[in-house]
Amino acid sequence: SVINTDYEVEQAQEISPAPINESVFTLMNSIYLLYAIGVLFLMTLVIKSLLYIRGLRKRYPAEEITSLRFYNTHEPGTPFSFFRSIFWNDQLPFNSREGQQIFRHELFHVQHQHSADRLLAEVLTAIFWFNPFFHLIKKELKAIHEFLADQFAISGSDRYAYATLLVQQALESGKHRVTNHFFQNHIKRRIAM
Repeated sequence: SVINTDYEVEQAQEISPAPINESVFTLMNSIYLLYAIGVLFLMTLVIKSLLYIRGLRKRYPAEEITSLRFYNTHEPGTPFSFFRSIFWNDQLPFNSREGQQIFRHELFHVQHQHSADRLLAEVLTAIFWFNPFFHLIKKELKAIHEFLADQFAISGSDRYAYATLLVQQALESGKHRVTNHFFQNHIKRRIAM
């Protein structure tokens, strides 16, 4: 009976786990937490922008033009495009010279699917937020899209009037991350191009 008791005590000691002295707050766990907070914050901004666009689609009726949806709004930050939709500001006369140039600009974004590029760039930047090159690539991609759309918008029209339009509206750009806004902050570079 003594032998069985000693044997049972030895087995119980082998089975019971050793006490864990490691803290949950290690350097690696802190780095993972910081990374997760950064991703969560940036993805929240992207989702917020997508929800804003969804709200605009529900709030304003769309006019179908072939495969394009045209929303006439009175929202600040318009006009802008997102995938196959153009969100227009009703304060901007569509049939004016400026209105036609802006429409051509936004139509170029829609035709060349710049929203897909922008959305992918936003998601990749959110995932790899700690790498500054992703932020630079996103910024340059945005600038290249604007240069190409500007070139299309001014073909056959007055370049100086278009440059004046860019300068006049420079401070009225929208704040939504995944949309293609006509009014951007690359004014000097856009005019030079």
